[in-house]
Amino acid sequence: MTGSPAAGAAGTVGGVQALIDCRRGAPAVEQFLAKDGPQLVAGALRAVLPDGARDVRCEVTRSRLLPHRKLSAYVDVHVPGAPARPAAVVWTGDPGRMEVLVAPVDPAFPQLASLYNLAHLAELLTGAGQRGFDKGLAVRALRYRPGQRHVLRIDGTDPQASLYAKCYRDHTGARAVAGSHQVAAALASWGGPARVAHARAYLGPERVVLWATADGAPLSQLVAHDPTLARAAGAALRALHDAGGRAGGASSPTAEAAATRRACAHVIALHERSGSRLLQLLERTVADLEDMPAETGYQLHGDFKCDNILVDGDILTILDFDRVTTGDPALDLGKLRADLRWWALAGGTDGDGLVAALLDGYGPMPRPRAARAARYDVLFQLRSVGRRVLLHQPRWAETVDACLTLAARTARSGR
Repeated sequence: MTGSPAAGAAGTVGGVQALIDCRRGAPAVEQFLAKDGPQLVAGALRAVLPDGARDVRCEVTRSRLLPHRKLSAYVDVHVPGAPARPAAVVWTGDPGRMEVLVAPVDPAFPQLASLYNLAHLAELLTGAGQRGFDKGLAVRALRYRPGQRHVLRIDGTDPQASLYAKCYRDHTGARAVAGSHQVAAALASWGGPARVAHARAYLGPERVVLWATADGAPLSQLVAHDPTLARAAGAALRALHDAGGRAGGASSPTAEAAATRRACAHVIALHERSGSRLLQLLERTVADLEDMPAETGYQLHGDFKCDNILVDGDILTILDFDRVTTGDPALDLGKLRADLRWWALAGGTDGDGLVAALLDGYGPMPRPRAARAARYDVLFQLRSVGRRVLLHQPRWAETVDACLTLAARTARSGR
């Protein structure tokens, strides 16, 4: 659905276009996303809902600003008597054109809606050899990203018969299944207490991977207060890197820097002092990386971070194989270092202690790899400023400053 926000709501922040162009600063964007924006979405939905379902409340869960292009948000839509349903909203232009998509609608993925048709879904699951879904079938959106990807949970009457369905626009899913096999082989050769999530089937026409559910809690919920888990993750990552790879597969600091700058474009535009500080750190870090000899051809996970690791007792289960590739092992190691610092900051603990535990678990390595990993640590901390410090949350500027201070301290330490 499309529409335009009411003049009164848009006027409270000087117009949506002023927000998109970063002319009113971060506090105005925060105000809009926390209050005015959700009210506008709720009003638009009330206009199309039946009379009995007009008490609508919307809550922003994620937000993103692309300066001079668009302001977007993911929203949970709450209607009394029904489960919350995710929606995506984009504001563009002046007077603030608003486009809203509500799950399971996604023009870029027309097959998505058919997965919510329980009769059709049951046929797909049976055809893929999945049992236990003939009765009591239910489907729920866990991640709704129109134009990108979707994650659903599928349940049957048997509590053990549950699946995660990850849906793609292209054939990334097929590559992810192959990547899971590569990681599984590396961990099996190692023999340590780690495994991979099991791919149950790939539905080619729907571009959907069915993954078995796995026991455990995300490492992100536990690691801040248990350094032994960081040590275990480091050992598993080393096993993957030591498994070998293929010739070539060089990582590119320049490409990673460009991705970081894109992720932080709104920080640069909204907060001049923090933006300048961020760019200086980024430029120095990339210059250091480009001057260092790199390793190539190592097997990489590509997104080895705490949310992609489940902990069940002593067992780690590795998730998300969309980015499995070959390249410089310092890239994986630096990303996990930065991720541990993020969760330590959130948990009020010392990130240096978690990084030390990670490195202890990872074991001895060539000094140049350790030096590059420390620089990638800084680079991915900077990217987190753009991707994880969300504009709709309070104290945005203070959190940005705290993260930049941590990144600068890491850069000064050089290790």
